[in-house]
Amino acid sequence: MRKKILATLVLTMAFGLIATSCSSDSDGSGNGSGSGGTNKMVRYKAIASDNATIDVIAYTNAQGDMTTHTDINATTWESPEINMPASVQAISFGGSATVATQGETGTLKVQIIINGEVVKENISTGSVMSASTTLY
Repeated sequence: MRKKILATLVLTMAFGLIATSCSSDSDGSGNGSGSGGTNKMVRYKAIASDNATIDVIAYTNAQGDMTTHTDINATTWESPEINMPASVQAISFGGSATVATQGETGTLKVQIIINGEVVKENISTGSVMSASTTLY
């Protein structure tokens, strides 16, 4: 339980820092996700190794705010498609997972998928994993 609480706090703090650091960016640069781009169809996907379960997921919603899901308890998780407005300047996705058997290590991969193509991904390994990625 302490691991889940710690992972949730780490993810919340990380995304809070990312959102704060990006909130004043207004130059519209970087992969078209700034105000000068067009809407995108965004999906998020997390994949844990067979010996691990995903505990927490956090992602940017269509309003540019973070949405968090807890107690996922699965090896894969995928969001529905989100019509992301061009006004959302940073798209973030992350999750945490834990290995079921003490002493083993596992992997957690998180992906941001835009218009059907994986554009950002990050992988974490260990017994307690936390992976996140951000697209500007």
